[in-house]
Amino acid sequence: MTDAEGKTILLVEDEILIAMMEKRQLEQEGYRVLHVNSGEKAVELVRAGKEVIDIVLMDINLGPGIDGTEAAAEILKSKDMPLVFLSSHTEREIVRKTEEITNYGYVVKNSGITVLDASIKMAFKLFLARQNIQTQRMDIEAAYEEMQVANEELIASEERLIRSESSVRNRLKAIMEPDGDLGDLELSDIIDTDILQSLLEDFHRLTGILGAILDVSGKVLVAVGWQDICTKFHRCNPDSLKNCLESDTLLTKGVRPKTFKTYRCKNNMWDMVTPLIIGGRHMGNVFIGQFIYDDEEPDIEMFRAQARRYGFEEEAYLAALHRVPRFSKETVDAGMRFYARLSEIISSMSYGAIQRSRMLAAGDRTQEALLMTTERLRLATEMAGIAVWEYDFNSNSMTRSDNHDALYGLAPQPHWDIGTFLAATYPDDRKLSNYYIEKSVAPGGPDRYEFDFRVVFPDASIRWLNVKGQVIRRDDEGRGVIVRGCLIDITEWKA
Repeated sequence: MTDAEGKTILLVEDEILIAMMEKRQLEQEGYRVLHVNSGEKAVELVRAGKEVIDIVLMDINLGPGIDGTEAAAEILKSKDMPLVFLSSHTEREIVRKTEEITNYGYVVKNSGITVLDASIKMAFKLFLARQNIQTQRMDIEAAYEEMQVANEELIASEERLIRSESSVRNRLKAIMEPDGDLGDLELSDIIDTDILQSLLEDFHRLTGILGAILDVSGKVLVAVGWQDICTKFHRCNPDSLKNCLESDTLLTKGVRPKTFKTYRCKNNMWDMVTPLIIGGRHMGNVFIGQFIYDDEEPDIEMFRAQARRYGFEEEAYLAALHRVPRFSKETVDAGMRFYARLSEIISSMSYGAIQRSRMLAAGDRTQEALLMTTERLRLATEMAGIAVWEYDFNSNSMTRSDNHDALYGLAPQPHWDIGTFLAATYPDDRKLSNYYIEKSVAPGGPDRYEFDFRVVFPDASIRWLNVKGQVIRRDDEGRGVIVRGCLIDITEWKA
């Protein structure tokens, strides 16, 4: 295929005989030629877009109407294409006029088909080269812009890294060095939010009581059971969110450690709070909320007005209000006592962890410090009434925390196995308890189980316990061989 084959030329020439001759010569060279005799028709044909035109041969003097330079300017506004002027004029002022318009050649009429064909092919090459240069320029500009963005991001990242390194050094100093300032630490630097999230979720599933742990700035670190009225309404509107933050910070001040306070938040929901004191510093709060007491009726009209004030969809807002849990004062008090004890445990263990880190960093790994730490963890576990255990079916033996046997009303046992467990279990609950365990450890059984059961103390009193177990290892046949779990006395909740 030659350069001419498949190319369409728009020939703009007002002299019909010259046009016919040029058209025939160009077609002999393999071009397809469209002819119009005025600048207006040329502009109209290009703008219509019905014909594929590869190049324009434009006469300058086109008689009445717009001349060739004016027509060329209008055509190039519509489409970027190669254009060659074809004229009998060689006067300086005429040639100079064409220089103001993007073109790819100026051919004098009667120069012969050889010169015209060469000029057309050169125009195609120049046009292609210009397109390539424009593409390369755009690529370079795009690459430069990307480089600028990347450079700005790099600078910002370096600044964040510098700030982060400084923050980490300060926090490590606060944790590791004996003279470190706890004021450099935030609550999220100290507590294990994943473990606490899991613990609060278990408590919520067991009791239905919802809760959260926030730092003193009002940032939520752990939350379970939060209601739609808060997450989808109060905390989504800037004005009602201010009420939430004020309630989470200002209204919680002045509560003494190991105590709790009941208050109505500024969005008219009940909350309870107990402080988190670590190393003598108030670092956060543990909350129960949002709830409604079961002996009170919400003021529906007040909540309707609240919906209108903040632009909430009224019926959806009231539906969320009806889903808010209702608790008795006794249930709320019992739940808050648990959270108050949990607060003590978090404070004790968190501050203990900092102290242990400082002792390890200083190289003071004395046996006394280890015993103190162990005792602190034991006391913390006992304060919560939670025992932990691990059972090995291969050896038919259990390792357990020191307070485990006491939850069954027994003195520390030299050995604990399934028989010991069933013997201490209330007779009517033995079959069901054994069923849950056997089902879990059987091949294909669920890895987790949970159930409530009664135990009989030596004085014939009966206590309720809740046990959670998880299979952590199975043999080749799929039978559970190692099970871990925790145990908690729930007698007060059952009552």
